[in-house]
Parts: sequence; structure tokens; C-alpha cells
Amino acid sequence: MAQIASQTPSESFAEWLTAALDREEIPQTVLAKVTGIDPSQINTYCTGKYTPKADNAWLIRKALDGSRASRQAIKRARSVRTLPMIGPAELGRKLGRR
Repeated sequence: MAQIASQTPSESFAEWLTAALDREEIPQTVLAKVTGIDPSQINTYCTGKYTPKADNAWLIRKALDGSRASRQAIKRARSVRTLPMIGPAELGRKLGRR
């Protein structure tokens, strides 16, 4: 992963973020895992519906800065598989409870 280009003055945060994710082939869900930001919030940043506050913008830029630590975090996040969400009743059945 190369260092992500800086946002240009004429480019919105959404344009920059979408281009960075596309260029590095990083899914929004992986960025969400690395930053701890909710995936739906990452999506609102990518679509331009919302612009992140300074703390979330910093987390995103840090995750995409191309440093060794960020590359390792992205690699780990890509390899983590999450279980699908299930409701309490189904969970009880799977655990043998009624």
C-alpha cells in the first residue's frame, strides 16, 4: 500500500475517501474495523451525506496513511471473519435453551 495522496482543495472528503478506498481496494467494512467507526457512518462519509468530525477524519486518515502499522491493521481486519447477527431467540435455540 502506497502513501495515500492528500486531499486537494477542490476535492471533497467523500471524493478523497472513495478514491483512496478504491485505489487501495479496501472495503468500507475493513476501514470501519480498523478505525472503530460504525460501518454505516463510514458509508455516509463516502456518499457525502455527512462530513466526519475532526476525530473521525483523523482516524480515517491515520488508517489510510500507508504506514507499516496501518498496513498491518488493515491486513488483520481483512482476515477477521465476523459471525452473522442473530436474534436472542435463535441464539437460545442454538445454545440448547428454550
